[in-house]
Amino acid sequence: MINFIYDLLCIIPLTMVPALWTISHHYPDAPSALTGVISLLIAWLGIVFFHAKNSARMIMGGVLLTALTVSFLVVPNELREQLISRNPWLLPCIGISFAALIVSKMLCHFRVTRAILAIALIALLAASMALRMPPPKTVAVLSFFFVICVCADEMELRMKGSGDMDHRYHLVSILPFMILCLIFMLIMPAPDEPYGWTFAKKIYTAAADRIDRVTEFFESFGGSDSADSFMGFSDSGNLYAGNTASDKKVLEVSFLNGSAPGEYLAGRSFDTFDGREWIKTYDSEECEAIIDTVETACAVKQYEDAGDHDLMRNAMLEIRFMSLYSSHVFAPGKIKAITISRSPAELVYEGGDPVFAEKKSYNDTYSVEYYRLNIGNDAFAEFLKSEHPVDEGVWDETLDELGITDDAGAGYGSLPAYRARVRETYLSDFEITPRLEEYLDELFADCEDDLDRLDRIESMLSSMDYSTSPGAIPSYVDTPGEFLDYLIFESQKGYCVHFATAFVLLARHEGIPARFVQGYLTNSRAGRTTQVTERDSHAWPECYIEGVGWVIYEPTPGFKFNVSWKTEAELEAERVIAGAAGPVEREEDEVELPDIAEEEEDEENVSLRYVIIIAAVSLSVAILLIALSLLISAVRFKHADDEKRFRILFYRNLKLLSVLGFKKTDTETLEEYAGRCGEVLPDKLTGFISSYESYIYRGETADAKAASVMEKANKDLATYIKEEGFLKRLALIGCFLLDSGVKRG
Repeated sequence: MINFIYDLLCIIPLTMVPALWTISHHYPDAPSALTGVISLLIAWLGIVFFHAKNSARMIMGGVLLTALTVSFLVVPNELREQLISRNPWLLPCIGISFAALIVSKMLCHFRVTRAILAIALIALLAASMALRMPPPKTVAVLSFFFVICVCADEMELRMKGSGDMDHRYHLVSILPFMILCLIFMLIMPAPDEPYGWTFAKKIYTAAADRIDRVTEFFESFGGSDSADSFMGFSDSGNLYAGNTASDKKVLEVSFLNGSAPGEYLAGRSFDTFDGREWIKTYDSEECEAIIDTVETACAVKQYEDAGDHDLMRNAMLEIRFMSLYSSHVFAPGKIKAITISRSPAELVYEGGDPVFAEKKSYNDTYSVEYYRLNIGNDAFAEFLKSEHPVDEGVWDETLDELGITDDAGAGYGSLPAYRARVRETYLSDFEITPRLEEYLDELFADCEDDLDRLDRIESMLSSMDYSTSPGAIPSYVDTPGEFLDYLIFESQKGYCVHFATAFVLLARHEGIPARFVQGYLTNSRAGRTTQVTERDSHAWPECYIEGVGWVIYEPTPGFKFNVSWKTEAELEAERVIAGAAGPVEREEDEVELPDIAEEEEDEENVSLRYVIIIAAVSLSVAILLIALSLLISAVRFKHADDEKRFRILFYRNLKLLSVLGFKKTDTETLEEYAGRCGEVLPDKLTGFISSYESYIYRGETADAKAASVMEKANKDLATYIKEEGFLKRLALIGCFLLDSGVKRG
């Protein structure tokens, strides 16, 4: 029994862990409880099989073989295929559990392999956490349970002491404590996120921040801007051979009222491309970002086919500098106001881009109020296609709402000059090859206006391949036209810089003002705050739609995501449809539900019927095999000689005494055992022990008379057990079945 329980403690965890871990990873929809029960059942039956006698093994094997045979002969192929298709995890679970059972049974016999298995489990758990593939809680608990068992085993094996030093007995003796540990680990709630190691992170963050602050301090003496060195954001928009940005945190963005988790934070725009890089030649100091915001707001206000918040909403972000020392303002388009500590930020304008008058560094925080556009909604696309005359009264009203004074350079009179500067700066002439000209003619064949052409350009570029290592631009490319030929006809891959560049050039070729913008694209992450890294640096094109302002496009493959919202008309239409369709759906449900329920009930009845058939046949075979085993045992006992009958009956009598609660210990002599039993039981029930003692130690022969003494004791013990009550009778029957032939009196 000690060896049996010892194997349970060691083999069950090692059988269940591979099955539960593998199934949870490859079949996440599989019921974990049922998977665990199947794996546990296989482990239990396997251990029972390993410790059973040959007759019991024959019975177990016969029952299993019968169940499999009946299931193949009786259950239709369709039902079996349906079972496997609905539960694809079932066969892998059985196979993995069975293989793990065999392997663990072989390896747990040796001390070294037990220790190696424990170390391997710890290493696998650590690796899974490092790879952000945490195992299910049950897997971790069972793994630690096995490790604790091995540690207890090793402590006992290394301990120098007296008494019973069997390591198996020691482990079984502390079984109640082990079970309590297992239950405690299982019932303790596990957090959704792993332990944060907050104190260690604080120490690391503090040290990293100090280093960054020192670095920024020394950089400030040279007047350099640390943002200019980041891939995707620099003084020049180079088309590098690969994007090698790191995970260094540069900004922390808090999404406040009306904002969306995905926002384009523009930092710098460019106007001139020489075939290999973008440079900024535009040197206007006018507050063009504010003029752009007012132009857009006026267009929305004067558009009559939309509700108040269908096309534009008020929004706010809070941005904190982390590993940056820069004067660049990183903000969404359509800026309304930028504040630092609730005071207006001191801004200047460089080539239309707002910048801080003084460079900001670590922990400097500013908030941005802006208009969020409903880009991606069909209503916004229709809005762009409409006419947008500007009314001076609406313009002045918008300035008042934004708190902008007349001397800020954003009055209605500045609009014509601003539009002229945009057309002059962001419409450049360049030659393209006849091959590209022909390609564009075909691409824009059915386009009705500029907006259709912009959509077609965006769709064409986004169908290419995104790659962070597209390779260097060939040396022969040194003009915008040659770059377009190379990207469209040869490479057809790149990262954001390549696609934004191509979009701007193609838009300009169609007579649409466009500019190249660099900054950061915040990812859509859970929560209201996200940290932006160098890897989030991005480049995108913006096109000027006269009467509306600058509008963002996204040609980079895989980067376009929808953060639009539904208009009031769309919401009302959904409410109407839902109200009309509701009763119809309920009426259809009333008609169809009985048929579905009946069909499901039939399937359940059919499945239950086959389960009952398989169980009944297997039980019948089990009874037949048990009867056959008892018959064989009885025949062997009947034809055995007197000495063999004497020995068999002695061990049967010992088992009957154990039913009465008197089990012989390994360290107890026969005389001591007889004395302990004789204190409670009559002499006629224990006298056989002295007979066997004389046979063993005094050399007395085991003749027919001695065998009859053992047989009489056997009958007396069986009769005595029956008089002890119902539970003892059940124990007698179990002893009879397991021992194949206990006399029943």
